[in-house]
Amino acid sequence: MGKTGSLLLEILLLGYITFYLKVLWDTLFDWKCLPKLEKVNPLPLDNLPPVLDIVIPARNEGEKIRRCLKSLQNQTYTTFQVWMVNDRSTDETEAIMKELVQEDSRFHLIQGIEPPPGWVGKVNAIAQAIPFLSAPWILFLDADTWLHPETLQRSLTYTQQHQVEFFTLIPYLECGTFWEHVILPAMVFLISLEFPSRQVNNSQKPNIAIANGQYILIQRPIYEKLGTHATVKGSVIEDLDLARLAKRQGIKLTLAIGVSYFHVRMYTSFTTLREGWTKNLYLGKPDLSPWLTAFRIMGLWLLGFLPIVTFCISLFSSSHHAPLMFLSALALGTLFLSMAFNRWVYKCFPGYALLHPLALFVIGCFLYESRRLALSPQGILWKGRHYKTKPE
Repeated sequence: MGKTGSLLLEILLLGYITFYLKVLWDTLFDWKCLPKLEKVNPLPLDNLPPVLDIVIPARNEGEKIRRCLKSLQNQTYTTFQVWMVNDRSTDETEAIMKELVQEDSRFHLIQGIEPPPGWVGKVNAIAQAIPFLSAPWILFLDADTWLHPETLQRSLTYTQQHQVEFFTLIPYLECGTFWEHVILPAMVFLISLEFPSRQVNNSQKPNIAIANGQYILIQRPIYEKLGTHATVKGSVIEDLDLARLAKRQGIKLTLAIGVSYFHVRMYTSFTTLREGWTKNLYLGKPDLSPWLTAFRIMGLWLLGFLPIVTFCISLFSSSHHAPLMFLSALALGTLFLSMAFNRWVYKCFPGYALLHPLALFVIGCFLYESRRLALSPQGILWKGRHYKTKPE
């Protein structure tokens, strides 16, 4: 290995170390400075909005939705109406919804219709509930979630005390299988790179916005001002697009940490995990250039494997380049430390940070598969519906 090549690799490693040190600093900032639901002192119920509308779209969520609905029944804030939209489910989702309707008058079942051309399934399901909404606040909640008994009371308290109009939570990711532990926190980490929390909550950064569609609490007048979900009818990342629209219109958006009060079990196997992220990765940020997709994939793999590759190069080169070997080890240590702390902050097991390179490799493969399927004649299949992007 020549001096020029060695110098180039050392510069790359120094940049790599700097990058992950910044990740560590940003995570520390989130931990110290982001609003936390657990720090909210709940207001008395008489001081909160008199009623809340909750919208839950569900398609084939029979394994998860009962827990979600039961957690709503256990809330300390009780004056809400739940609008459950059965999005043409073929499993026991509808039967579970009907059980709740019979035992609790606050729960209402809406039979959804197939999405018309140009509409994404989830957004279309939400639209079925809009005519029934009349409360001053609306909560859009996914069926794969669980809420601590004080989640609603604390959320409404925070929005009232801080004059927030659009409120969303970072959840605790429940991971049951090996691949969930490896991939899901890494995916959330990548999202946070594009949408730093301090900029999301900064009203002076109107183009940096994100929301977690699993939990969006919004004032109804604000929601109507945005044009409801109809304005993002064709988006598979409707939460992000709605948040962008809100911030650009000067609406106060707050992203808060809710890991102690809001849980999500997004997927239960590698197969469902792959299907879910394959749907989102390309369609959420489509580009028609294969070179751009290749660049994104190579960037992911570089973030995971650069120090491993350079360590091997230094180890097996004839000169056993000591500075390169040292920088490679330091870069690996920085990677593992920053990712372990990131996982610890959000209550994910830190030990899986050692497999962060594997996670980034698999995510890169998902992105390739997502683009290939989205541009294919059939498109991506998700819960019985096809989504695709056609080249212009």
